[in-house]
Amino acid sequence: MLRVPQSLSFTEVRQRLYDKFVRQEGVPLSESFVVAILVPPPVIEKPGGHPYTASFSSMTDKDNVVLHFVKSNDDWDRAISKYGNKVLLRIIGSHA
Repeated sequence: MLRVPQSLSFTEVRQRLYDKFVRQEGVPLSESFVVAILVPPPVIEKPGGHPYTASFSSMTDKDNVVLHFVKSNDDWDRAISKYGNKVLLRIIGSHA
């Protein structure tokens, strides 16, 4: 888990992610790694019940998981504005 202030730019978030993986965790990671946000599942409406949002932990292989790739500060700002300030990231990269 990595907590960062919402005011950080994508460039700063990338640097913190890199530092966490490489320096703290000892995970070899290329500096050209890619960041993607797992898009939250849609709200599910049950007949006669209350709508609820499925959790990431309840998703199965058959669910349509969507990744929103972030490449710039503008992408990051739009994604945080759309998906909220608590997001699940996927870090995709090769070994350093």
